[in-house]
Amino acid sequence: MADPTVPPPSGACFFFTLPAELRNLIYEYALTERNGLFSNCHNPAVLTSSPDGTTSANQLKSVCQQLHAETRGLDLRCNVVNFSARCSEFHSVVQQLVQLLDTHGSSQHAAQIWTTLSVSDTPEIDHPSLAIWSNVHTLLDCCRPHPNAHIELRIPALDIFSQGGLAFLYGCALSDVIRGTEHCKKLLGGIDAHTERIAAARRGKDLGALNLQNLKIFPPQNASDIREQLIKLGWWTNPSGLIRRNGQVDLWLQVIQGWYANGI
Repeated sequence: MADPTVPPPSGACFFFTLPAELRNLIYEYALTERNGLFSNCHNPAVLTSSPDGTTSANQLKSVCQQLHAETRGLDLRCNVVNFSARCSEFHSVVQQLVQLLDTHGSSQHAAQIWTTLSVSDTPEIDHPSLAIWSNVHTLLDCCRPHPNAHIELRIPALDIFSQGGLAFLYGCALSDVIRGTEHCKKLLGGIDAHTERIAAARRGKDLGALNLQNLKIFPPQNASDIREQLIKLGWWTNPSGLIRRNGQVDLWLQVIQGWYANGI
């Protein structure tokens, strides 16, 4: 009988000429039987450490294991994965994302992942800014061992058009924590409560450990003509209690435009 692992001149492998039912039985035996990994042969064992010279690894199972290892995370590399708060009533968006990367992620496979995070996803934390930071911190810990997983996080609380100055304040605080900017100090004149939270969030952490380029944070929706829209809304004239100083409106608008275009 011809060796089924050697394709004939016609190019068709003998193994695949067997009936599908028989092939399935072979697969089942090779992959599930207790000793299915091994087969008896007359060649020395080169693929196992077994002292038995008549035992070598079952090539079918080895190939299946190799295919599994090489294709792990391939679905993430070839697809854009989008999470929303409606995905599961039991797990938050961040929990779903972390579980997905831990299960399917691989440093060899890049993934473009979009996710939308609502403050309500962390009900046990009362203050919105702390809820946002808690989830972002979890994602930073997740992104660090998966450098090729590119995550774009969209946070409704950063919506300038609906949240006004509060969204700007949250965005400045996040930028200061993970990017090392000084927006709260330079653009907002320093806000004691948030400055204290920023200091606490960064305490004992190197900037490089937080400033991960594979995590970008955006407002919840794309927007163009930011300046014109904010002017129409009159946002800069009374931005939710923020103190406006000479020349700062233009700086605010530049920062906001950058967030919508490139993320935090």
